[in-house]
Amino acid sequence: MRGLVERQRTDQDKRMTRVVATAKVGPVLAEINDQVEAHTALFHRQLTEDQRQAVLVVLAFFVGIKAGSPMGESLRASLLSQPAPAQEHPAKRNKAARSSAPARL
Repeated sequence: MRGLVERQRTDQDKRMTRVVATAKVGPVLAEINDQVEAHTALFHRQLTEDQRQAVLVVLAFFVGIKAGSPMGESLRASLLSQPAPAQEHPAKRNKAARSSAPARL
């Protein structure tokens, strides 16, 4: 209805219909991309380094990167090469979390 995609019949198989994006979809995809980037940046800023690494491992699993594959081994090596974060007393960590948390009304 918005003209973002169009249907195309194929000559090879009359049972098949291809759905192809039109030029009108560009601005819609750009807006979606901007929103995703803003949400991702907000999410990223709220995580510790350990949490960011855990997210990478989970995402790798969901996109099908096998642990023993070259890509999986590369990811594992890069995560293991990161220096361990300094341990902080829990009271200081909680105070820092409270000070960076958004104010609630």
